[in-house]
Amino acid sequence: MPSGRKNSALSLKLRLSTVKLMGASASFRSALCDGDIHRTRFLWAHISPDMPQPENDAEAEVIMHQARTAAESVPIQKRIYSHAFLEERGLPSQLPDGMKPPRDRKGPPVIFSAALIGVGTLSSSAGRREEAKAMERAMADAVGDMITSGITDRERIAKRMWEARDAFITRRMRKMI
Repeated sequence: MPSGRKNSALSLKLRLSTVKLMGASASFRSALCDGDIHRTRFLWAHISPDMPQPENDAEAEVIMHQARTAAESVPIQKRIYSHAFLEERGLPSQLPDGMKPPRDRKGPPVIFSAALIGVGTLSSSAGRREEAKAMERAMADAVGDMITSGITDRERIAKRMWEARDAFITRRMRKMI
C-alpha cells in the first residue's frame, strides 16, 4: 500500500477515535452533571482504562462529588450540593472559596454583578402587605435561582423576576375566582 493511502487511513482512524472520545467525553460530563454514579463509573473505565478505578459505588460517589465541585461545566446548584455532600462527610471539596456557603468560606465572598438586582414591593393597604411580601419572596426566589444556576445576565434575570411576579398574580387571581 502506498504511503499516501497509509497516512489517509491512519488519519481517518485517528479522526474516528477522536470523535468517539469526544462523544464519550460529552456523555461523561452529562453523567457527572446528572449525578449518575453507575454511568460515570462505566464511562470513566471506558475513557481512561489506564487510570485507577473506584473499587465500589461509595468510592465512585465521593470521587464524582469531588469532580463536580471542580467542574465549571456543572451548574452551580449541583456544585454546591456536592460541596455539602463532601462537607457532611469531612471530605475535601474543590468548590472555589467565594462560592461556598458563608460558614465554609475562608475569604470574602465572590459578588456576582447580577446579585445587585433589587426586588421590592409596596402596598398602600395594610391588609395587602402580607400579599406584597409573598410576591416579593417569589420574585427574590426567581432571582436567587438564576444566580445560583450561574446565570449572571441582568436582562435575563430581570425578565425571569417579572415572569415570577406575573405568575404570582395569576395564581392569586385564580384563587379569588
